[in-house]
Amino acid sequence: MDVGEMQKKLSRWAEQDGSQRFYDLFDLLHQEDWIRTAQGHVTQNVGSRTAGCDGVTMRGFGEDLEGNLWRLRKTLKEGRFEPHPVRRTYIQEVKPGDRIKMRPLGIPDIQDRIVQEALRMILEPIWEADFSRHSYGFRPNRSTKDAVAYIGSRLTKGKSYGWIVEGDIQSFFDYAS
Repeated sequence: MDVGEMQKKLSRWAEQDGSQRFYDLFDLLHQEDWIRTAQGHVTQNVGSRTAGCDGVTMRGFGEDLEGNLWRLRKTLKEGRFEPHPVRRTYIQEVKPGDRIKMRPLGIPDIQDRIVQEALRMILEPIWEADFSRHSYGFRPNRSTKDAVAYIGSRLTKGKSYGWIVEGDIQSFFDYAS
């Protein structure tokens, strides 16, 4: 079955029955079209040129693409896949007042990125059914601008609102160094 069609089915099932339980999602993860589609998404990402701890870029992975995808599918299907440590690097961020902060960034290896993308492709249509239509953070086809536009329209049209939550947990995923 086509990946897009299966995502639509997952979404439809989740929307129709909020108590729906999904089984055998793992079987989707190691199907050839899911892994190949996930690999295509990862390849389109600008970060695909950056290597993880194993030193492999998407270009290097692509030199034996069919073999690498086959081995990845095999380890997933056999339950032997294990994610690798991420490569830690720091990027410079300019904060208000021209303050400079070094932000830690974890870079997974290519195989881990492909598996993460395949998992996102499976879980996102299911979870989207449970999210409020007024939730904008890290959602497909939604942005900060959409949230601001919605709030602006509510405030200017005299409609009431319950509450607005905006948050940023500073350095939440940083580790103690």
